[in-house]
Amino acid sequence: MPSLEDIQQETLREEWLWKYGLDTLVLLFRKNQRNIPCETGGGLLSSLITDWFEQYEPRLQMPTLLRGNDLSLMSYRLRGPKIGEYLERLKRAQFAGTLSRPTEAISLVRQWIDKEFPETNS
Repeated sequence: MPSLEDIQQETLREEWLWKYGLDTLVLLFRKNQRNIPCETGGGLLSSLITDWFEQYEPRLQMPTLLRGNDLSLMSYRLRGPKIGEYLERLKRAQFAGTLSRPTEAISLVRQWIDKEFPETNS
């Protein structure tokens, strides 16, 4: 579970919103409310809620760029848990805004395969 100091850091906020969701972070905030100065707390909570509804929630509604079958066709090495791992990594990259098209996802997966299985040619 993240600390309030972690959530205050903009670089970690997206990670925590992805991992725990807005509801969990608001509960964490509420639980620690007595320990937070009012001017800091109000701004942080407002920022979390604004970030979620303006930036992050719409990204969760984006269509899936690749499916497990697509990945299994890219390399015989990708099976079972490895496909799930790659799909999760793709979803995170899409959530972060670094992917928006299937061709970008294919390119990224090929890089991962080449790095993880250098001895094979897909």
